[in-house]
Amino acid sequence: MRLRSYEILAGIGAGALERYSKAVVNNPADYYALASVAQCQQAQGDSAATGSFNRCLNAIERSGDFGRKRERSTRAVIAVIAATAARGCDDQVRYEKYVNEARDMLSGNLDVDGMSPNFFSPATKRLVGARELLSQVEQGVAATATTSSN
Repeated sequence: MRLRSYEILAGIGAGALERYSKAVVNNPADYYALASVAQCQQAQGDSAATGSFNRCLNAIERSGDFGRKRERSTRAVIAVIAATAARGCDDQVRYEKYVNEARDMLSGNLDVDGMSPNFFSPATKRLVGARELLSQVEQGVAATATTSSN
């Protein structure tokens, strides 16, 4: 069976949006929770998704995490979340900024001692390789990603 990313979010249970919304109430600066709320809203066709994506993008920029975090995998995922949020709120300028950052961090040979790193995919909520993560962000996979389920 193949699931779309929004089905994965919905597959967490009917309460996925409610749970992520509670996380945002707990911490309004939680850009991961904001992105997840926006993805759920987008999957439901709720126009509020645009505002949630915008709040997510602003939270990322206010946090300073993208510039402050040292670990490449963390910075790459933040760039992917930011690019996805920028696309979700139709901010082409910031989308280009963050997708280029993601490309810079996810392109090339990232292997260490023959092992390739995995990154957390905000679209599919699972670990993926650098090429797959970059492909997701470049293709706008927030609402249309597919993944296999067991």
